[in-house]
Amino acid sequence: MKLNLGCGNMPLHDWKNIDKYYYPGTAEMHPEHGTPEDYDWEQGDFTDLSKFEDNSVDRVNICHALEHVSIEDARKTLGEIYRVLKTGGDVEIEVPDLEKIFFAFSVGVFSYEEMLDLVYGGRDSNVYWGGHFCGFTPNILRDQMEQFGFKNITIEAVGFGTSKGEPDRNFRLRGIK
Repeated sequence: MKLNLGCGNMPLHDWKNIDKYYYPGTAEMHPEHGTPEDYDWEQGDFTDLSKFEDNSVDRVNICHALEHVSIEDARKTLGEIYRVLKTGGDVEIEVPDLEKIFFAFSVGVFSYEEMLDLVYGGRDSNVYWGGHFCGFTPNILRDQMEQFGFKNITIEAVGFGTSKGEPDRNFRLRGIK
């Protein structure tokens, strides 16, 4: 089984897609993704994976979702992912890169408003899924993953699954249980 956690309205084929706010009947899909019926897609909170047994999942993808919860819930999520992954299973996590964002802002690549959007999430008051409640650099996330037992943590190319592929502001880590 493969879990795509916090998928938004862009689920992946052949994955169990879970999102708290976007799921069939609640959100418009991107037209290139087909219809909700084309996917195994359900409502759920990725910080609580209690419905999944220990060592029952082969792969986990969590793309631009972990930063939308508190650091405490992010740590809880890492622990839950580790628990449900089979030995040898992998997780890939993609989030904004605070180091890259602040550096780019400091040298004038991003305006102040762009930097705020990237660090804190959308500033639109109509965004009901909330902004960013925690943030990471590759070293910080690697340290958090190692605390839960993930090994062989590597930086991967951004852009898999629901990612836009913006390496100037994001990073993706892969870890093995």
